[in-house]
Amino acid sequence: MMVINIKNEKMKNNSLIYILAIVLIFGLSACESVDDFPKVTQEYVGFASTSASFSEVSLSEDAEGNKFSTDNSYNVTIIRSTTDYSESVTVSLTYTATYLDSTGFADVGDDASDNIYFSEDISTISFEAGQSSYSFDVFSKDNGSSTGNISIQIQIQSVSAEGYTIGYEEAGIKSGVLSLTLVDDDCPVPSLAGTYNVVNTEANPSGCAGRPYTVTIEVANVIDAAAGIYTYSISDITGGMYTECYGASGPNPAEFSANRFDITLTAQPDVVYGNDQFDGTGTIACDGSFTIIWSNGFGDSGTSVYTK
Repeated sequence: MMVINIKNEKMKNNSLIYILAIVLIFGLSACESVDDFPKVTQEYVGFASTSASFSEVSLSEDAEGNKFSTDNSYNVTIIRSTTDYSESVTVSLTYTATYLDSTGFADVGDDASDNIYFSEDISTISFEAGQSSYSFDVFSKDNGSSTGNISIQIQIQSVSAEGYTIGYEEAGIKSGVLSLTLVDDDCPVPSLAGTYNVVNTEANPSGCAGRPYTVTIEVANVIDAAAGIYTYSISDITGGMYTECYGASGPNPAEFSANRFDITLTAQPDVVYGNDQFDGTGTIACDGSFTIIWSNGFGDSGTSVYTK
């Protein structure tokens, strides 16, 4: 009987050792998997980006293909990082907007807050329970004038909950201040009216390219002076091709519409040879020069570059 008891005791001990070994192995595995998860070492509220820039105007197009300008915007995102998202947190913000350039309109450092607006009141924003990020938009106001670039500084002033820091420098991209640059893309040229030198840098037929010519452009209709949208009349839409290359008795006048950036030429009649029309598009540079790419149904075409 004693031998049997000793054997049973050894079996119990062996079983116990086996169970402890299994627990130890799984315990170590569990510890390693927990350690693999990132830990929040600092609770903070900060901007997702520290700096950015956006232009003053966004170009849009309606169903008929007409282009128009609208106020542009930048989406601002603020991040909240914590181990406990069960409570709401309120954040206070302030902002400034100042001119970066001295122009006839303003001097460096002058207040420029009239040139921007926000999608909501940003003086106080609230993170609801469970919310880790908050976004809003800052908009430009298209003033139609060349006033120079604007610096926008948005700053986190305070956080309602204890334990939060403003910004997290170690994260590299989280900051308590966001620096934005609003880029002035208004051309200082109020109108395209005037006398221009023009040359077709490309043409069909190719032998008509490179011949200098002079045209006159006048304002035919003011659509929106503040936005720089006009209809113009031009003394020869072919850039001299009909008279200088074909030897026609006269030029082919036309009308085109333009905003501060783009030119549109639509269904302008061929008054020289008849039974045809001119269509085209163009772009305007801020130095006052512009380009029109035009063609007609017969196959004549040109890239006309206009300079003063």
